Amino acid sequence: MLITRGDALDRGAVSVEVALIVPALLLLAALATASWRLHQVRGDAQSAAEVAARAVSVAAGPASGIAAGTRVARAELAGTDCRSPQVGIDPTGLSVPVGSAGSVSATVGCTVTMADLLAPGLPGSFHVSAQAGAPVDSHRERGS
Repeated sequence: MLITRGDALDRGAVSVEVALIVPALLLLAALATASWRLHQVRGDAQSAAEVAARAVSVAAGPASGIAAGTRVARAELAGTDCRSPQVGIDPTGLSVPVGSAGSVSATVGCTVTMADLLAPGLPGSFHVSAQAGAPVDSHRERGS
């Protein structure tokens, strides 16, 4: 077999190309996974805030509204990538007199971890928060 000068110069070129391309592809995959995970947890937090606000709006009073909203939000976040959830409930709309319009709100915050992705420059975690409100039926009887 006759080896020409061009073949000798090309020897090892594939190894160099692979050594340059594979890390770039792995970094791209890690960033895509981080983006997807962050998007998913934002959606989970927003969903939890919405169901919590709705649960508070149908509660009999502020104390039961806080308990119901917190319970429902934590249940909604169970099994997600949302770590260390914090739930804040504003039940002031339940304290207005019957016949008056009121609204309640819920805020949900949590942490999404990225440390397992091993992407250089990517923080180990992000904090995500979401807020939602719900109207209170103005003609519904209220307790305490």
